[in-house]
Amino acid sequence: MKKITYIFVALLCLCKYSQGQTKNIFAGQDLFSVGYEVAIPTDNNYLTKTSWQGARFDYQRMITSNVSVGIGVSYNSFNQYFHEQTYQRADGTGAVTSDMIRQVYTSPITASVHYYFQGDMIKPYVGIGLGTEYSEQNAYFNIYEVSSRN
Repeated sequence: MKKITYIFVALLCLCKYSQGQTKNIFAGQDLFSVGYEVAIPTDNNYLTKTSWQGARFDYQRMITSNVSVGIGVSYNSFNQYFHEQTYQRADGTGAVTSDMIRQVYTSPITASVHYYFQGDMIKPYVGIGLGTEYSEQNAYFNIYEVSSRN
């Protein structure tokens, strides 16, 4: 948690200004946003609890009055405790009885393009992004750990 706080403070200090809304969008303008992110696991085989520990950082650069390109980085942390039960190997050669803590850390990185429609009070937009994701999974059985990074 300390690492996330330091990153957040560093990013706030590096941006020259933050702006939530504007009436006139023009070429050459930088848009920076920080957001809170909630993540829901899509595969119920490993984790079932919703993650309330997430953040998103976006940077957009207007290249015309209606089009921007940018990059976004997210972070989510999933943690779930499982009560004591017996876990068997898939090939049936061993088993362990223990409680377990499962953790998943994900960090998607996305390049995006947005198109902004004209409007005075409301400026809707559509966008598309393409990216990759770093993920780290850990399972703790008392003093033992099983982990995977990809």
